[in-house]
Amino acid sequence: MNNKLQSILLNKYNSDSLGHFYLLTPSSLDKESFCLDWCNKILCNISSRQYTENENIQHEDILYFTPANDKYSNDQLDEIRKFLTYNSSLLKSKFIIITNGDKLLETHLNK
Repeated sequence: MNNKLQSILLNKYNSDSLGHFYLLTPSSLDKESFCLDWCNKILCNISSRQYTENENIQHEDILYFTPANDKYSNDQLDEIRKFLTYNSSLLKSKFIIITNGDKLLETHLNK
């Protein structure tokens, strides 16, 4: 199923029909590493550079976002806003990978 979903998302990316937001909720025990690994596999295909399994892709159009001290701060959300201020430079879209989205407060989600 995972490979099928990756294939679907890659096809959507290549045909410029990606949605603005996707929520991944894996059933595995180690959700964070599973999601990051899964996203990295997709982004490796998009960015055409090979990365090791545990390495987050460093790309100017990709932002990895994790909570500091087990919660997100307003300063961190400002970082997202700054990231989204400009259009993507090399990829068709910008990507933000937010881990532990359940740590976002309602006020953060409303922003």
